[in-house]
Amino acid sequence: MSRILVTGAAGYIGSAFCKEGLERGFNIIGIDNFSNSSDQSINFLMESKQHNFTFSEVDLCKDLESLREIFVNNEINYVVHFAGFKSVIESQMHPKMYWDNNLESTKNLTRMMLEYGVKNILFSSSASVYGKNNNQPVSEACKLKPMSVYGATKEANEKFLEDLSTKGNLKTISLRYFNPVGNIQMMPVNSPRQDSKNLMDNIIDVCIGETKELNIFGDDYKTSDGTAERDFIHIQDLIDAHFESLKYFEQLNGYEVFNIGTGNSVSVKNIIKTFKEVNSIEFVVKISDRREGDVPICYADNSKAKNILKWEAKKDLREMCLDAWRPYKK
Repeated sequence: MSRILVTGAAGYIGSAFCKEGLERGFNIIGIDNFSNSSDQSINFLMESKQHNFTFSEVDLCKDLESLREIFVNNEINYVVHFAGFKSVIESQMHPKMYWDNNLESTKNLTRMMLEYGVKNILFSSSASVYGKNNNQPVSEACKLKPMSVYGATKEANEKFLEDLSTKGNLKTISLRYFNPVGNIQMMPVNSPRQDSKNLMDNIIDVCIGETKELNIFGDDYKTSDGTAERDFIHIQDLIDAHFESLKYFEQLNGYEVFNIGTGNSVSVKNIIKTFKEVNSIEFVVKISDRREGDVPICYADNSKAKNILKWEAKKDLREMCLDAWRPYKK
């Protein structure tokens, strides 16, 4: 079976991809430096799928020789690049750190790919590249105008990979994720750092008593109920999109980009209401000021992924909320 090098393999999405890939029979070579995660998921994968999973602790920005060793010792067919700093708030506070890490890691990774003749890279991008856009839902053709440093680093990485791909050196697919939530069954819970937490993480925190109340950041947006609206997608659907993308490399020449979302816009208040209803749980909600870098509304035009990748999301908001809480119910 094909060998996939997975960067950021210990993270929320990276570890879920690894588990699914192993179950599909791929050989997975995982790397991570644990800057955004712990070794809990890696230990789980090593114990359950040891025969076709290997892992190395590697910092893509610093451990170039360790990275080279992986390329020397493995015949890699695909690279799936999840690694990178991911907090919007932190990126606004430490822009240089984000620019240095998120771009340098991709440059070092592609340098090794070019040196050892590995052509295919699947890049983990983000809907944050769209920023505040009046055309909703947003299509891949929309003008990119990110409002955060994090989003700007994703856009820069996309352009860098597109340049390499249009020159015939690589084949690249960029997946612009919308808002993944929920959990993969049987995977251990992967808790992010505090400044990387999203709405669902914060809902979980208040439900398990880590915090006393849930903060909604702004209820004065020009949306259906005043709170920000997003396209929430179950992580299982998101992971499935990656494997449909891997199949598409056979037809691809150059560079391609796809929105990965449900195509539905859901307000913050609506997801809170749904979470409370399906899980029969109550918690205190507080309205706070807007956060820098947040946009009022952003949801996907996912017709391109449907038409070309033959992929679309299957799970609804109720399933997302149920699966997000399931590991914590006890």
